[in-house]
Amino acid sequence: MSVIITRASCEDMRLSAGDTVYVLIKGTDIMLAKSFSGMLSARNKAKGVVRQIVQGDILSKVFVESQGDMLHAFITNTSLREMDICEGDEVTAIVKSTELILSKEF
Repeated sequence: MSVIITRASCEDMRLSAGDTVYVLIKGTDIMLAKSFSGMLSARNKAKGVVRQIVQGDILSKVFVESQGDMLHAFITNTSLREMDICEGDEVTAIVKSTELILSKEF
């Protein structure tokens, strides 16, 4: 994953090479693409499979399994319908590096 972090945040977190960190991603910051090809400025792209969809009144929570992890993407019901996203579909989850949050245990 590519993450943008300020020098001040590195110092505050006392980050050093080799440290174990956790990457947090808000579900509303995950974009989904089907049949994606081409160039994109977002640095973080993960191919995965839709495992479950929970539809709400306006948003749907789409569970995407990728590399042994489960991502929870929130997209509008309109996008879900227009993209015809269904369980079992292959999708690409996309997140800009500025939207990732790092966490480190002390």
